[in-house]
Amino acid sequence: MSSSLTSQIRRRVGWLNKSDDDLALCWICFVRVHLNCGYTMSNLKFNIGDNPEVSEAIQKHLFKLGAKWRFFGGATIQNTEKPYLYLSNGRITCGSEDYCFFAHKNKKINIEWMKPTKHEIVEIGGKRYYADDLADALSKIKEI
Repeated sequence: MSSSLTSQIRRRVGWLNKSDDDLALCWICFVRVHLNCGYTMSNLKFNIGDNPEVSEAIQKHLFKLGAKWRFFGGATIQNTEKPYLYLSNGRITCGSEDYCFFAHKNKKINIEWMKPTKHEIVEIGGKRYYADDLADALSKIKEI
């Protein structure tokens, strides 16, 4: 996973002190729980949106679970620009049509927690900070 996606996941789930391996394990466990609750490798769908990093992360973890691309490519990261991924019989396909995604009968897996949030960035002294983090830090400093 990229460092920006990893930091976003850490912020979302409050795992600021967890390693990348812990986060990857968390995701694999999350998917396995869904698979063990009646959602087999034959009926999942993911709304990626405009998040190539999230698409890449999901594909990597699906590959770890044994999934492959349905047409050409095997276990190679691809089609990260597509907003929708589908998993059927252990095979990954993708799409870009909203109506197809919503009409598709596969179980939608909620991945909103993985998607990066838009943060205002403030630059001070040549360094970049998230505005909300900076505000939080400044609130802890006593005024003179």
